Amino acid sequence: MRSRPLFALPLLLAVLLPQCRTTPEPEAAPESATDTTRVLRQRIVQLEKERSFGDGFLQEAATSRDARVRRAAAMALGRIQDARAIDTLLPLLEDPDPGVVEQTAWALRQLQGLDDSQRHAVQSALTLRLELEPQSRFWLFLDALGPHADAAAVEPIGKWVAAGLLAGMGSEAREPLLEGTAALALAQIENARSIKVMRAMGPTLTNRDAPAAWRIAEAMTMQPDSSFLPPLLSLSEHTHPYARAAGARALEKYADAAAVPALLRLLADLDWEVRAAALRALGAIGDAEARSYCLAMCEDAHPLVRESALGALESIGIGARDEIVRQALGDSVAAVRLAALRALAAQPDADARAAFERLRGDPVDFVRGDVLASAHAALGAESATALLLQALASDSVRERSQAAQALAALGEELPRAQRDTVRAALESALHDPDFVVATLAAEALGELEMHESVGALVDAYGRWQRSHHDVDVRLAVVPAVAALASKEPRQETLRFFSTASSDPDVRVVHEAERALAHLRSEPEPPPPAPRARETPTVPDTLPEIDLDRVLVRLITTRGEATIELDGDDYPRTVGNFLRLVDGGFYDDGVFHRVVPAFVVQGGCPRGDGWGDAGTFLPCEYGNLRYDREGIVGMAHAGKDTGGSQFFITHLPVPRLDGRYTAFGRVVEGMEVVDRIVRGDAFRLERVTPEATP
Repeated sequence: MRSRPLFALPLLLAVLLPQCRTTPEPEAAPESATDTTRVLRQRIVQLEKERSFGDGFLQEAATSRDARVRRAAAMALGRIQDARAIDTLLPLLEDPDPGVVEQTAWALRQLQGLDDSQRHAVQSALTLRLELEPQSRFWLFLDALGPHADAAAVEPIGKWVAAGLLAGMGSEAREPLLEGTAALALAQIENARSIKVMRAMGPTLTNRDAPAAWRIAEAMTMQPDSSFLPPLLSLSEHTHPYARAAGARALEKYADAAAVPALLRLLADLDWEVRAAALRALGAIGDAEARSYCLAMCEDAHPLVRESALGALESIGIGARDEIVRQALGDSVAAVRLAALRALAAQPDADARAAFERLRGDPVDFVRGDVLASAHAALGAESATALLLQALASDSVRERSQAAQALAALGEELPRAQRDTVRAALESALHDPDFVVATLAAEALGELEMHESVGALVDAYGRWQRSHHDVDVRLAVVPAVAALASKEPRQETLRFFSTASSDPDVRVVHEAERALAHLRSEPEPPPPAPRARETPTVPDTLPEIDLDRVLVRLITTRGEATIELDGDDYPRTVGNFLRLVDGGFYDDGVFHRVVPAFVVQGGCPRGDGWGDAGTFLPCEYGNLRYDREGIVGMAHAGKDTGGSQFFITHLPVPRLDGRYTAFGRVVEGMEVVDRIVRGDAFRLERVTPEATP
């Protein structure tokens, strides 16, 4: 699709953009309006990738006769996120096509860097839509209003909320999506009046429909207030698991001992996500009253609940009954075994040495590496340091990287007698053939305040310039040098930061400019304007895809699930994903990260979260929201750095909206996704049309 030539753009504009007056030559005309629209949309996608307005092309496209082109232009402007798009987007709020209006509201939500006058203009325009649009569409404008709202917006948002509440309407008469979206918008306004309006939602929270209840709970997490605690506690009695889980997650943030009785009741919940969320909250509170309950949950049927229970005990303490935790060291799930060791090692009076040595011989590679994080707690500083130095010279990349991290975590506990040996070992690790080991070694030298290592770090910056992964090392070196040179900056150090300010990667540039400003006692500079990174983006020639419905099958050790991809709104993300699927990239995949009641994540060829497919992928934010379980999103290490790693949500997570590209959803087999644990193998294959029911 991308290989088709973008012929005669002025000609195409003349067909669909009313500003263009040129009459096209008959022989050059596209075969149909559909073909013309497709080519224009391809050009829009290309400009979106380049984060460019195309010398006015996007602004022109926003006035096209074709609603599909106007909608695509609005989406591109939202993804570029440049405040200068405001003059183009605001008129589109009055577009006759509802799809264009919806896309424009979303695009306005995405804009960043607005000044006060621009924020006021957006707020006024969106507030006006609340007066003109039918109630069923209110949520679009409330959602867009939230990031740009100030105290003046509380009144129009609160007006609708108050109208519903004061009229005494029952939950069946409410618009739950609208109520929930209003709460999320209010939570982004740091104002006593917004809290007052949100407080009015509380007394009947448990009676609200799930779409409102879990969003209001999320809003009460975003702007915590002690008056929100009673309604959040009441969510433990809600009929929907989304609402109960959201209440538990909010109570984790509040960490108030008054929540313990409600959370203990949730440990008997039929939904594993709710039990896991309740255990995480109990761990955050750390009340010893919950200890016996958490110990009992170590034998739950669901492995992610067992892992969460052990995580809670790490904070609460296991007490005298450590046999249950020691029994978990033999659990069939590797992540549970690691959680058991962490729980034992966190107790000052527990003998964790035997448990540590047992897992050092574990048959699973990531267990043998990750166990090193517990070396200090299990063995003591001196013995741990000696062991970590040995691991830093291991043949295993995972062990070397984990050893560097664990040495950094020693901090002031690093034995003075071993300090020079550790410094020499970490400086040597800057030459490690693996970029992750070198990156973590650079971070460790900075965190351990090895001032003598500035020269070695500067040398490492110059050496790690060969491949796109090398930027991770440079990203670690620059702040490490800044931390070590902050007291007595030398001329050679200042020259180093000046050199780093010209790095091909914009993130390194920002770190270097921050360091220079700090050393010169100047205000921290704003992030520099985006420019091309040294890592290549995905190829412009992407595979042909069915823009209506694209299915892939996720085949795991736990069973199979089907994922539907939205290739129409997320063509580059879906096209790249299918390119990797068809090329066999995911044939030996592994889920390297699983956070109970949050996400499962895979697609790293290294299996440790540091790897990618060798290219960066521009983010394609859109209207697909993280408002249910099973949403598939693209993981990244900063905007426009996605590539091959993806995640699938266990529950609604609205805080991910506009931050991570959501490009698909699980349409069959969510129960399989719920059973996935860290280390599970998977592969992906495209579902052919004839195989689709």
